[in-house]
Amino acid sequence: MDKIVTPHIAVTVPKSIKWSDYEKELFAACSDQTLNYKVKHFPECLIPGKSKCFIVHEGLVKGFMHVSGLSEKQFTCTTTGKQWHGKFIERTGRFYPTVGEYRMAGQILCGYVVK
Repeated sequence: MDKIVTPHIAVTVPKSIKWSDYEKELFAACSDQTLNYKVKHFPECLIPGKSKCFIVHEGLVKGFMHVSGLSEKQFTCTTTGKQWHGKFIERTGRFYPTVGEYRMAGQILCGYVVK
């Protein structure tokens, strides 16, 4: 039997952002808005619609969202009003919180889960 390999990514929310404030953005993503995570280059391993984006805050994995797209664009953040331009990993839809507490040190740009 062949193994199915799915690429995933973990991104870190800056410590300067309170988790309660970030939850507001997660709620907006459930209402058809897109969350963007700026990157210098697109990770080649990600597959929009299949890859998961794990969210890390203060060293804890809080949960995940599905990667909905990869795009190069410019936009104004509807939450902060800040202008952004560059390459972004896009996420939209439901946030799946972790059950239990999982610590993460360092950074994973692309990891694989084998089923």
